Amino acid sequence: MAPIAIRTLFHVMVWRDFGHISNLVSQLVEVIRKEDRVKIRRVGVATLRNILSKGENNEQMIKAGMVKLAAGLTQKKWKDEDIEQDLAVLNEVLEKDVNVLNSFELYREEVMSGNLVWSLVHRSEKFWRENVGRFEENNFKVLGSSNNPQVLAIACYDLGEFVRFHPRGRKVLSKMDGKVDIMNLMTNNPDAEVQKHALLCVQKMMVHNWEYLSNAN
Repeated sequence: MAPIAIRTLFHVMVWRDFGHISNLVSQLVEVIRKEDRVKIRRVGVATLRNILSKGENNEQMIKAGMVKLAAGLTQKKWKDEDIEQDLAVLNEVLEKDVNVLNSFELYREEVMSGNLVWSLVHRSEKFWRENVGRFEENNFKVLGSSNNPQVLAIACYDLGEFVRFHPRGRKVLSKMDGKVDIMNLMTNNPDAEVQKHALLCVQKMMVHNWEYLSNAN
């Protein structure tokens, strides 16, 4: 069967492609974590400090576990003042950034990775009520396609929630031909979970009072 594109409506920030940098960041964090030689650790820590607050580097450091690692290393006694200062700066800046990263940004990262999982955020009404307006930024940027059944099922579910909570969700989805893709998944995809969530999405597109329909079922 030919690939079926899901024209999802998730908000995508216009960021530069730092893919090669993200690999470097995670590798540096891993070296700092495993390496006992002070000279090598010093170079790794100094490099991270030099690229701090540039592009997505802070988020990549947080994801790689640098917050916990930096906090632990700052407790050690170092004979090298440079590494002490660099660790202190990394620890301070990344601790602040952890608090800034909210659930929508983490959700966006998951969506952009193309690897959707049934995390709590997808099924949280609180998340959708508080963040559905942010999908409007950058004019509802379109995000790729997938043949993975789990990804397709979650994408259908999320699109249904977007339609449910956004005041113009039905119009936006129809304008971007999302309804056609969902209907194709509902009728042509062999996976039962994909069919189920595609059907639920279609139901949400067709009714104006989803809460009433849910209670009736």
